[in-house]
Amino acid sequence: MDFNGTFEVSVPADHALRQITDINWISACLPTLTELKTINENEFEATFKVDVSEAAGKLHIEYLSQVTVKMKFKFLKKELQQVVLEGSGRVVGSSLKIRIEFTVESKAE
Repeated sequence: MDFNGTFEVSVPADHALRQITDINWISACLPTLTELKTINENEFEATFKVDVSEAAGKLHIEYLSQVTVKMKFKFLKKELQQVVLEGSGRVVGSSLKIRIEFTVESKAE
């Protein structure tokens, strides 16, 4: 699955870089976060819940509406123009991998 898009923020590029590489700030993007463990400035573990009720209904397992996901995330790149964050973990007996890439560009005023 591939999601991508563009959005603009009215802050200097170095400020945007600080935000998207701050583990506490980026973890706020997981609204169902139940546990966050910082390993070091480039790695963290997160436990969060995911709503799978639509898929569960189609499979007639309605009792399984939420699953708990535990993942380990690592910043692979933290440069002014690009940030890469990868996560891997397990959920309901399956492995799960996420790769998030941010490209930071400055625009003329």
